[in-house]
Amino acid sequence: DITPAWHTQLKPHGRLLLPFVLRGPQASIAFLLAKDHLESLSVRACGFVGLRGAFAEANTLVQLAPEINQLTLRLGEARPVDAQAIYALLQSPPQDIRLPISLQPQEPFFGPGFWLALHEPQFCLLNASGSFAEQGIIPDLIQYPGKSTTTIGLLTENALSVLMRHPTPPSADTLPAEESYNLYVRSFGSADLLAQQLQRQIMAWDAAGRPAEQQLHVRAY
Repeated sequence: DITPAWHTQLKPHGRLLLPFVLRGPQASIAFLLAKDHLESLSVRACGFVGLRGAFAEANTLVQLAPEINQLTLRLGEARPVDAQAIYALLQSPPQDIRLPISLQPQEPFFGPGFWLALHEPQFCLLNASGSFAEQGIIPDLIQYPGKSTTTIGLLTENALSVLMRHPTPPSADTLPAEESYNLYVRSFGSADLLAQQLQRQIMAWDAAGRPAEQQLHVRAY
């Protein structure tokens, strides 16, 4: 996904800074030239316009609603999915599992998001904006009040398991934005095994010391 010309044009000790999609989540990566490859000097989570043109990463964004960018699914890798079936899953009765850990409000964006993306081929990221965010179609994991709701999880052909903060949306005065919260897995469809796999990965991330994106080291050849 890195244009080869940038590699050859980089001066000695020069740096290449770009927004880079790492199987779903996006990171701002500063690369240094190291003989036959580029090596990351820093990695930081970000949200920016994706690389475009002949060398851009594969488009893994799926529109789940007729309204563009109002209800979207981003996959870890390009694969065929049935948008209508996924939307129907989100409308089906869910099952919830409370995990024995708590998180800080923005921690999923920097930790579990990258962990799942780099460990699970079935990784997905769901986002709802505008009226879809207000309807609560997407379970609330990372919320920007009045703007959008985002969650992450795993997706198969007939099942979806994602992370969420609470089984029911808390009122604004019961959960201040800076406070930690209990983490849940919400599953749709025949998702028992998928929910267990998601739970195992989150517990593995916790046992590993909750690494964030800054612990990633990237080499590009």
